[in-house]
Amino acid sequence: MLGLGINMRPIVAGWRGWMPIMGLLVLASCNRAGSNPEPVRVETPFMLPAQDSTLAVPVTARVVDLERLLNARVPMTFDSTAAQAAACAKPGTLRRIGCQFNGTVTRGPISVSAVDANVIKLTMVLDGAIAARELARFVGEAPVSAAAQVDALVRLDMVDNWQPQARVGIGYQWVRAPGMAVFGQRVSLAGAADPLVARLIAELEAAVPESLERLQPRQRLETLWTQSFAVLPLNPGMPPVWLRLAPQRLYFNNYTITGDVLTLAIGASAVAQSFVGSEPKPLPATPLPPQAEVPPGTLAQFRVQLPVVADYAGLEQLVAANLKPLEAGPMQVRGLGAVTAQFGKVHIHETSGGRVAIGLDITAGTPRQWLRPRGTVWMTVKPVLAPGSQQLDIGEVAITGNPDNASFRMLLAVARSRLVRDQIAKAMSRDFSAERDRALASARETLANRRVGEFRLTATIDSVDNGGLVVMGQGLALPVMAQGTARLSLDPVVP
Repeated sequence: MLGLGINMRPIVAGWRGWMPIMGLLVLASCNRAGSNPEPVRVETPFMLPAQDSTLAVPVTARVVDLERLLNARVPMTFDSTAAQAAACAKPGTLRRIGCQFNGTVTRGPISVSAVDANVIKLTMVLDGAIAARELARFVGEAPVSAAAQVDALVRLDMVDNWQPQARVGIGYQWVRAPGMAVFGQRVSLAGAADPLVARLIAELEAAVPESLERLQPRQRLETLWTQSFAVLPLNPGMPPVWLRLAPQRLYFNNYTITGDVLTLAIGASAVAQSFVGSEPKPLPATPLPPQAEVPPGTLAQFRVQLPVVADYAGLEQLVAANLKPLEAGPMQVRGLGAVTAQFGKVHIHETSGGRVAIGLDITAGTPRQWLRPRGTVWMTVKPVLAPGSQQLDIGEVAITGNPDNASFRMLLAVARSRLVRDQIAKAMSRDFSAERDRALASARETLANRRVGEFRLTATIDSVDNGGLVVMGQGLALPVMAQGTARLSLDPVVP
């Protein structure tokens, strides 16, 4: 049989010699997920606690409009035929005669001015004529003229169903006091004005609340209440931050007049809560409640917690940038000596126990190796930030994994090296002051002038403080408590 003269044994032996190399190639690209698994991914929503706030709600009107309504509502002329025997009950002849009077009073324009909180003054001039019917046969039938300057002090209040209420007290000074001479005696007829004044008081006590209701209607408060269930953007960055308002109670504070402005001062207590990420839905509006008792302190104490967020995407970029310098030359790794390493993508997410998981894509090798293993090594770190501080530090670093083969042993050793851990800590340790200042600046700008339906919210942030760090699904958050003042003012949209 003719043979080819080819020895097959060396070929077979050659393939057998390549088998370990093929195995190494497989191991070189193998991340031992069984011994160094990715830590469980946690997506904790960031829910800042709701804060109770109070907002000043001034509902304003012009004084001239109140004067216009009062002058239209209060009659110009008052008549009276009430018996006024007491006015003539003097010793002697008048007591036996008795007397009755007819009176007519015409008022001048009503003007409104300020006195104090919840007290306004209505001023007018009254011109009157009084006729004494039973004394006419003695003194003639010509009526007695009189004139008085009237100051009506009106104390304003608000009843439970948000209806204005007025109590009127009148004082007047005679410019021309009514009187006549009877049998040589001067008889004052000033008492005959009492029924006319009583009618004027009754008219004013009805006219003032009606006029206030027309200027500052209950419907406006209902609109304010309904539209205050709102969601406002606090920070348009990534992740976005939202503020949700939900009113709880309304308080009547007082009526005041400043210049030509009549102000109904109302306070609204509201729950203000911040959200990170997707825009929350407004809470369902409830019916306008009865007025509540005014709480102690100011009616403009605005409090809200603002989250200062370092998102994981930004942290990944910082860690990757800090590891790049280690690629410049061999790094000394305990147990391996000089090792060259390249660092690829960095993976960061929240994990359990208030910790952060960090995954490093690493390719490493030594001068004696021509195969360079690559894979992802996972570790967890504990971010630490004391309440009141803005300095974030990295506490405990944990890397789990068994070096069950040479390739993964090298990757673990690189990740556990002091150089790598120091660079990670340096990248994640940061001062949150700059981020806090930017978040506060954005919130101040948003709250300084923000439309809420037909109203405009103006709020100030006067003081800030922060608590400890919160690890959440979107990033690391620093809750900042902001306090200041806030008010809602009517600002209708002009078509």
